[in-house]
Amino acid sequence: MPIYVDNYPLNQNVIKGVLFMKKTLYLFLLILVISSSIYATDVRALGMGGAFIAVADDVGAIFYNPAGMTQIKKISLKVNANVGLEDEENYQNVIEYFKEGNKLKETFELMGINTDFTATAGGSAGFATNRFGFSFQPTYVVSADKSKSQVNVDQINTSHIAFALPLISFFENVSVGTNIKLYQASKEEYLLLAGNTGIKQNSLSGQGVGLDFGLLANFGMLSTGLSIKDLYSQIVWEPEDGSSYTSKVDPYLNFGVALRLPKAGFTAALDYTDLYLNKSFDSGKLRIGLEQKLLWLLDLRGGATFSKDEIGNEKTDLSAGLGFNFGPVKADVAVMSSDYFQKTAAFNLAVGVQF
Repeated sequence: MPIYVDNYPLNQNVIKGVLFMKKTLYLFLLILVISSSIYATDVRALGMGGAFIAVADDVGAIFYNPAGMTQIKKISLKVNANVGLEDEENYQNVIEYFKEGNKLKETFELMGINTDFTATAGGSAGFATNRFGFSFQPTYVVSADKSKSQVNVDQINTSHIAFALPLISFFENVSVGTNIKLYQASKEEYLLLAGNTGIKQNSLSGQGVGLDFGLLANFGMLSTGLSIKDLYSQIVWEPEDGSSYTSKVDPYLNFGVALRLPKAGFTAALDYTDLYLNKSFDSGKLRIGLEQKLLWLLDLRGGATFSKDEIGNEKTDLSAGLGFNFGPVKADVAVMSSDYFQKTAAFNLAVGVQF
């Protein structure tokens, strides 16, 4: 059934984008059903619970701690894809919807789940040396609010340009880095009527710039890291009515410590992240990550994230990952869930090359 906006067909790019999102989500849900029976931008980091501030030794350092790029010997390249789902009531509602044999035929048929949810698809592609890095990160989000019969379609593309420099002449084994972010964003809101007819309520686009800062210190097998995300970040939004307004992104701190045992192929990391400077409640997240190399082929990863929401409810995210090494070529896969696949889940896949 076609969807119309003010008696005109809905923008075909939006329809194609949502359909692609639904196909991706459907595949992802099948994976979750299988995994239940037997969330991060970098796959390796996700597998370690996001505890990567003091590890940051590949292209993922651009996002987590740009100072970590100084640990790259020659060059690191990686392509990453991810999908995720958050069901604000009960994640099982979504799984049961597909277990009953329901298919996604219409663009906004997911409203039939009768729950609030947020589905995300995205990825990144980038490279980094020990001094310079670049990464492009597109993100596509579809969220539904059943109380308002509303669906939001958000897209943001972020280009990361990172620099790192070891402070050899000042402090031995200490490095600093910065990440300049360029934002290109769009947002559309639709009111759903009977028959899956969508009425566009609002549409706007935005452009912006952001700045991250990182610090890394290595002491033999022990390393410590600090990153300040969005030290300066803002986006200028332009609605269809021709007006404009600016929204600023709140800065937050991330601390980390990592222990590496090269001979044993073992890495343990402990981070305290997402500490917003202007929040009245404790917004911090405690992250624990482990990585164990088996021979030369396989990397096993696991992690956990402990946090609280604004009213003090505790939340636990568990993650696991695998890495396959074929010389300089590496393939990684990771999954993350909240409350054991009951509320949120994410699946990431990446292929990279590092020398």
